[in-house]
Amino acid sequence: MCIDHVLTSPEALAMASKPITSYAPFSDHRAITVSLQLENKKPETAWKLNNSLLKEEEFRNQMSAVIKRVQEEGRGEPPCIV
Repeated sequence: MCIDHVLTSPEALAMASKPITSYAPFSDHRAITVSLQLENKKPETAWKLNNSLLKEEEFRNQMSAVIKRVQEEGRGEPPCIV
């Protein structure tokens, strides 16, 4: 059995709670999960697209190029889940 640690600053330690260890496949260690109680300094707002940008051809062309590049780079690789 291994002894695992979480290294943190004193400030982050004050916000930490609910440490949990759980099974970690393909490892001789256990996974450690710690919940952090973060202060919400500004109200949560939903992201919203500025629709007027869609009227600009240059913006549409740049976005199409970015989407195409991302699709090409991601071929053959499984999606990354974070």
